[in-house]
Amino acid sequence: SKAPGYACSQSFMFNQWRQQFSMVPGTTNPMVPFGIVTLACGTNEGCAGMAEFRMAQSHNYGYAPNPDLPNVYMALAHDLGDP
Repeated sequence: SKAPGYACSQSFMFNQWRQQFSMVPGTTNPMVPFGIVTLACGTNEGCAGMAEFRMAQSHNYGYAPNPDLPNVYMALAHDLGDP
């Protein structure tokens, strides 16, 4: 992927949020779900290689949930262009 470190940072962020949100027993499920919106094709979002970046969003599976992103779901924005 041309987005080195992105997938690792994303997993770390989800894990940290889950720990923080469930710190008080009985408040939030420790596996609270998260959603990701993939980046749209029609833009560059400030970097080249958006296809590789979108794959990095899913830890190179191309879908979520997956073994690296449990209880994480994706909303695809591939059909959204620049208005």
